[in-house]
This record gives sequence, structure tokens and C-alpha cells, in this order.
Amino acid sequence: MLVLVSITAKAQHLQFMGVSMGGDIHTFAQSLTSKGMTKLYSGTHPDEEWVTMSGDFWMFDNVDLVIQAPYADNGTTFVEVSSIRTNKSAYANLLASLDKKYGKHIVKANVRYSGDQKCIWQTAKGNVEVWRSQYSTEDSKCNVEIDYLDYPRIRREKSSNNAKVARANDL
Repeated sequence: MLVLVSITAKAQHLQFMGVSMGGDIHTFAQSLTSKGMTKLYSGTHPDEEWVTMSGDFWMFDNVDLVIQAPYADNGTTFVEVSSIRTNKSAYANLLASLDKKYGKHIVKANVRYSGDQKCIWQTAKGNVEVWRSQYSTEDSKCNVEIDYLDYPRIRREKSSNNAKVARANDL
């Protein structure tokens, strides 16, 4: 019975490269090492532990990973895949593949800069968010970041945003 509870609790977390988020960051990073990622650095901040890694991810070679385990979330709740430069076709393929896995996404435009875009897949286990820069006129490519946010982080961020909205109503 205890094993069943453990499996059920683990199944509620978002997965990255087939590895469940939500647990110990060093165990998570070790699992990614066994999948070909290379650990570069690790450390702590007053509010979280972090690990950086590099390796190949999906169709992209030599990407960088930033993994975060905020103490408030009690485990790994954030993975960012960056250092991706790609063309329109590969980007469209990425979105189609994520749609197939997570369902239809929502789109936000001009999120950081004019001409950029963020696509968001919201699931019960967490969010997957893909940001891309504007396409370059020189090489028709864009920069891409893929973020995996496990549900404890989403819940904490929503709670924080609700508190900010409540304070904004103080006037």
C-alpha cells in the first residue's frame, strides 16, 4: 500500500526527459546525467538550490539547462532549456510535438520584446512554456527557451500574484 501511494504521488509531477520533477535536485540531475546530460555547476542561493547542465535535447544539440529547486517548493520545480537557435520549420515542429503531448497551447505576443512570442501548455501537473525571439532578417532564425514548471511552483506563483493584486487594491 505504501508503494502505491508513493507511485501515485510521483505520477502527479511534470516530467522532463522522462524524469519526474518534484524530488531532490541532485537525484534529478543524476537521472539526466544517465540520459547523456553533463553537469556543469551546482550551488545554492538563500531561497533555492540550482544545477546547470548541458547536452542534447530533442532535436537540439548542445543546449544549456538550468534546474531549480526552491526551498518553498520542497523539490525540483523548474527546468529551463536554453541556447537554442533554430529556424521556422524546426520551431513549428517543436510546437506541433508539444501540442500532441500536452494539448493545444495558448499564445502571448510581445512578451519580452517586440516581435517575440510565448506559447503555454497548462496541465494539471504543471506548465510547459516556450519563448521565442523575433526571427532574424539575417538568417531567418530565432532564439528559443523551453521552461518546465512543476505544479508546486505554479501554485506558489499564483498565490504570490494574488497577494500582489490584493495589495494593489489597497488604494
